[in-house]
Amino acid sequence: IGDGTFIGHACAFHVADSVRIGRDCLLAGGVAIYDNDGHPLDAASRRAGEPGSPSNVRGVAIGDDVWVGAGALILKGVSIGDRSVVAARSVVTRNVPPDSLVAGNPARSIRTLAPTAIRTVGAKQHDSCL
Repeated sequence: IGDGTFIGHACAFHVADSVRIGRDCLLAGGVAIYDNDGHPLDAASRRAGEPGSPSNVRGVAIGDDVWVGAGALILKGVSIGDRSVVAARSVVTRNVPPDSLVAGNPARSIRTLAPTAIRTVGAKQHDSCL
Protein backbone atom coordinates (compact mmCIF):
# COMPACT_ATOMS: atom_id res chain seq x y z
CA ILE A 1 0.00 0.00 0.00
CA GLY A 2 1.59 3.26 -1.15
CA ASP A 3 2.18 6.42 0.83
CA GLY A 4 -0.78 8.75 1.17
CA THR A 5 -3.36 6.06 0.37
CA PHE A 6 -6.65 6.12 2.31
CA ILE A 7 -8.58 2.91 3.00
CA GLY A 8 -12.17 3.39 4.13
CA HIS A 9 -14.03 1.37 6.73
CA ALA A 10 -15.13 -2.22 6.07
CA CYS A 11 -12.75 -2.78 3.14
CA ALA A 12 -11.72 -6.41 2.57
CA PHE A 13 -8.57 -7.84 0.98
CA HIS A 14 -8.59 -11.54 0.02
CA VAL A 15 -4.97 -12.25 -0.85
CA ALA A 16 -3.49 -15.58 -1.91
CA ASP A 17 -0.60 -14.03 -3.88
CA SER A 18 -0.53 -10.24 -4.19
CA VAL A 19 -2.54 -7.05 -4.08
CA ARG A 20 -0.60 -3.85 -4.82
CA ILE A 21 -2.15 -0.44 -4.20
CA GLY A 22 -0.26 2.64 -5.36
CA ARG A 23 0.33 6.05 -3.80
CA ASP A 24 -2.35 8.61 -3.01
CA CYS A 25 -5.29 6.30 -3.71
CA LEU A 26 -8.75 6.59 -2.17
CA LEU A 27 -10.64 3.38 -1.39
CA ALA A 28 -14.11 4.18 -0.11
CA GLY A 29 -15.90 2.06 2.47
CA GLY A 30 -16.86 -1.49 1.60
CA VAL A 31 -14.39 -2.03 -1.25
CA ALA A 32 -13.42 -5.70 -1.69
CA ILE A 33 -10.38 -6.94 -3.61
CA TYR A 34 -9.83 -10.62 -4.47
CA ASP A 35 -6.76 -12.12 -6.16
CA ASN A 36 -8.34 -15.61 -6.11
CA ASP A 37 -11.64 -17.46 -6.42
CA GLY A 38 -11.74 -18.41 -2.75
CA HIS A 39 -13.03 -21.96 -3.30
CA PRO A 40 -12.79 -24.64 -5.98
CA LEU A 41 -15.49 -24.75 -8.67
CA ASP A 42 -15.96 -28.49 -8.14
CA ALA A 43 -18.65 -29.15 -5.50
CA ALA A 44 -16.98 -32.32 -4.16
CA SER A 45 -13.71 -30.42 -3.65
CA ARG A 46 -15.56 -27.64 -1.80
CA ARG A 47 -17.38 -30.18 0.38
CA ALA A 48 -14.04 -31.81 1.20
CA GLY A 49 -12.68 -28.41 2.31
CA GLU A 50 -9.96 -28.37 -0.35
CA PRO A 51 -8.38 -25.01 -1.18
CA GLY A 52 -8.81 -23.30 -4.52
CA SER A 53 -6.43 -24.17 -7.33
CA PRO A 54 -3.18 -22.14 -7.50
CA SER A 55 -3.90 -21.72 -11.23
CA ASN A 56 -6.90 -19.56 -10.25
CA VAL A 57 -4.77 -17.03 -8.36
CA ARG A 58 -3.74 -13.84 -10.19
CA GLY A 59 -2.49 -10.67 -8.52
CA VAL A 60 -4.24 -7.31 -8.51
CA ALA A 61 -2.42 -4.02 -9.18
CA ILE A 62 -3.91 -0.59 -8.56
CA GLY A 63 -1.91 2.38 -9.85
CA ASP A 64 -1.28 5.76 -8.25
CA ASP A 65 -4.01 8.37 -7.61
CA VAL A 66 -6.85 5.89 -8.17
CA TRP A 67 -10.27 6.44 -6.58
CA VAL A 68 -12.37 3.32 -5.94
CA GLY A 69 -15.97 4.10 -4.99
CA ALA A 70 -17.98 2.59 -2.14
CA GLY A 71 -18.76 -1.09 -2.38
CA ALA A 72 -16.76 -1.73 -5.54
CA LEU A 73 -15.48 -5.26 -6.15
CA ILE A 74 -12.12 -5.80 -7.89
CA LEU A 75 -11.47 -9.34 -9.05
CA LYS A 76 -8.33 -11.40 -9.68
CA GLY A 77 -5.86 -10.48 -12.39
CA VAL A 78 -7.06 -6.89 -12.76
CA SER A 79 -4.78 -3.87 -13.18
CA ILE A 80 -6.23 -0.39 -12.70
CA GLY A 81 -4.23 2.39 -14.36
CA ASP A 82 -3.02 5.58 -12.71
CA ARG A 83 -5.57 8.33 -12.01
CA SER A 84 -8.57 6.15 -12.88
CA VAL A 85 -11.93 6.18 -11.08
CA VAL A 86 -14.04 3.10 -10.35
CA ALA A 87 -17.66 4.07 -9.65
CA ALA A 88 -19.47 2.86 -6.53
CA ARG A 89 -20.76 -0.74 -6.59
CA SER A 90 -18.88 -1.53 -9.81
CA VAL A 91 -17.53 -5.05 -10.40
CA VAL A 92 -14.13 -4.80 -12.11
CA THR A 93 -13.38 -7.98 -14.07
CA ARG A 94 -10.82 -6.67 -16.58
CA ASN A 95 -8.01 -4.16 -16.81
CA VAL A 96 -8.75 -0.44 -16.60
CA PRO A 97 -6.49 1.90 -18.63
CA PRO A 98 -4.98 5.00 -16.99
CA ASP A 99 -7.20 8.11 -16.80
CA SER A 100 -10.46 6.15 -17.17
CA LEU A 101 -13.85 6.24 -15.48
CA VAL A 102 -15.48 2.80 -15.27
CA ALA A 103 -18.87 1.80 -13.85
CA GLY A 104 -21.34 -1.07 -13.75
CA ASN A 105 -21.47 -4.84 -13.43
CA PRO A 106 -19.30 -5.79 -15.13
CA ALA A 107 -17.50 -2.44 -15.10
CA ARG A 108 -17.27 -0.79 -18.49
CA SER A 109 -15.54 2.35 -19.67
CA ILE A 110 -17.73 5.43 -19.31
CA ARG A 111 -15.21 7.96 -20.54
CA THR A 112 -11.56 8.96 -20.58
CA LEU A 113 -10.57 11.48 -17.96
CA ALA A 114 -8.47 14.52 -18.86
CA PRO A 115 -4.94 14.30 -17.49
CA THR A 116 -4.36 16.76 -14.66
CA ALA A 117 -1.33 18.43 -13.19
CA ILE A 118 -0.73 17.06 -9.72
CA ARG A 119 0.33 19.72 -7.22
CA THR A 120 2.31 18.79 -4.15
CA VAL A 121 1.13 20.51 -0.98
CA GLY A 122 3.68 23.09 0.08
CA ALA A 123 5.64 22.87 -3.17
CA LYS A 124 6.29 25.92 -5.32
CA GLN A 125 3.49 26.26 -7.86
CA HIS A 126 4.23 26.97 -11.48
CA ASP A 127 1.95 28.71 -13.96
CA SER A 128 1.65 25.47 -15.95
CA CYS A 129 0.03 23.78 -12.92
CA LEU A 130 -2.64 26.43 -12.33
